[in-house]
Amino acid sequence: MDVPSETLPVNPAPLSSAHRAVREVAFGSLNGQMAGMTSRLFDYPLDLTKVRLQSQVLDGSARFNGPLDCMRQTWKNEGDLFFSEGSSRSMFGAMFNCATLFLTYREAQSLLKTLTGTPENQKLPVPQLAAAAAAAGAVTSLVLTPVELVKCKMQVQSLVTPAATTTLPGPISILKSIIRTSGLKGLWVGQSGTFIRETGGAVTWFGTKEFVGSLLIARRLGSKPSDSQNPPKLLPWESAVSGACSGVTFNFLLFPVDSVKSAMQTEDELRPKGAVNSVPLSPAYRAMREITFGSIAGMASKIFEHPFDLTKVRLQAQVLDTSARFSGPLDCMRQTWKNEGIPGLYRGLPAPVFGAMLENATLFLSYREAQNVIKSFTGTSENQKLPFSQLAVAAAAAGAVTSLVLTPVELVKCKMQVQTLVTPAPSAATNTPPGPLSVLTSIIRTSGVRGLWVGQSGTFIRETGGSAAWFGTKEYVGSLLIARRLGSKPSDSQNPPKLLPWESAVSGACSGITFNLAFFPADTVKSAMQTEDELRPKGPGAPKTRSTFFGTLVQMYKAQGPRGLYAGCGITIARSTVSSGMIFLIYDELDRIFS
Repeated sequence: MDVPSETLPVNPAPLSSAHRAVREVAFGSLNGQMAGMTSRLFDYPLDLTKVRLQSQVLDGSARFNGPLDCMRQTWKNEGDLFFSEGSSRSMFGAMFNCATLFLTYREAQSLLKTLTGTPENQKLPVPQLAAAAAAAGAVTSLVLTPVELVKCKMQVQSLVTPAATTTLPGPISILKSIIRTSGLKGLWVGQSGTFIRETGGAVTWFGTKEFVGSLLIARRLGSKPSDSQNPPKLLPWESAVSGACSGVTFNFLLFPVDSVKSAMQTEDELRPKGAVNSVPLSPAYRAMREITFGSIAGMASKIFEHPFDLTKVRLQAQVLDTSARFSGPLDCMRQTWKNEGIPGLYRGLPAPVFGAMLENATLFLSYREAQNVIKSFTGTSENQKLPFSQLAVAAAAAGAVTSLVLTPVELVKCKMQVQTLVTPAPSAATNTPPGPLSVLTSIIRTSGVRGLWVGQSGTFIRETGGSAAWFGTKEYVGSLLIARRLGSKPSDSQNPPKLLPWESAVSGACSGITFNLAFFPADTVKSAMQTEDELRPKGPGAPKTRSTFFGTLVQMYKAQGPRGLYAGCGITIARSTVSSGMIFLIYDELDRIFS
């Protein structure tokens, strides 16, 4: 018998890739036209103020004393232009920005799910969501740079055009002028800044939105929803709150890069080549540069080196065990790959990536500022290079400061890297080990805030002496390479010549070797102390006293001698050679490009 068509079960077919892409473009464009353009009407005067303040950093004298003074002068001198200069271009860009960003973010997630075998309705883990967001930001930067270039030029053109001129060039005129004078390549002036801002910014933007959204859902439902099910949707107010938080983190972390980009894109208008500007950098601007360059270099190197670092920590953590889990670094990597897959090799990655940003930003900033303090005490001029002994003192001081920032991050990282070795495994029911925030809150709950600095003595010794060796080797090898290229040693009384890219990489690689050879035992003791609760827990009746640095050092030496103190040193030197070369190459090149 025939069944009426209206009673047949409905099995909706999954959306095709083309259908999904069109839907994302439509939704992204709609978001750009409605939400993006609506928000742009609200925030455009604030954006114009921001660009004008950023563009005057390198000027000999500031036009505006602050944001309120900039808005007051703009309103007084330009009236309605305050709301319109470049606004049409900015709204047009909001449409393309949102469409490209959401489309690429969704497609990058689909690609990762295909590669990892994750079901379509299951949510990806945090590291993979971050990778998808970074890819979306990178693609979006290519679309956004020309739009922001025209917008920035329109926002500052009334500052250099005579007041008698009532009609300023529109976006099409500016676009034609750029192509006529610089070619199509000129449309991507500031692309490096936009790329860095959008890549890192998309990670923080989407990451904060996902994180805050999950907290709000868990608060509403009373428990964290399972990742294996279709995740519940956010309520409207939850979307607004999580979106507001994402905007705060995006700008707070990546604002220095946006400032550099705006200065680059308005250079022709405000600082034409005929003018000579030799204004010294302010301490605040110099600090922002050091923090930004150090953060970028540290994060890039950490993604490369994390599997090797995980192997090192696991080898160090087994020195005091009665039986070794791994026979060596290759066996450790093989077992990790076999038992935990790719996620296992990158176990604990968010903490060290965040730590690498803090570590290198603090390290390079402290090193530069320590040199400035020494120069002020010794009467050395700003452009003169310090003697090697004073550079070593500055590097040691930088390492001491950095150790205070780095110890809590490394504590969380080390605990996450060994937690899957514990039997039974943590959270065995769900097969999901605790994340960095869970580990962090657990430490504070059991040991208080002071517990975050377990292993501080080892980190202090390693970073203080290691930084002196790290920067010292880099400076020494770099000076040898420069002398070889120039045929003679450059005078310290002149501005020192810059290292070529390959010279930065080679001197950085050498610094990584000396850092680990000289102070690896301190790092081994630190790792053993920070993983003690997981791998060697005290019994119920045992006193809850913490092992000391020198006590642990003696125990490890008695257990395996010098070999135990250098457990994992070979693989660490191998990865540090490449990662230190990457750090100094990226840092020196950013410093050269934006100097």
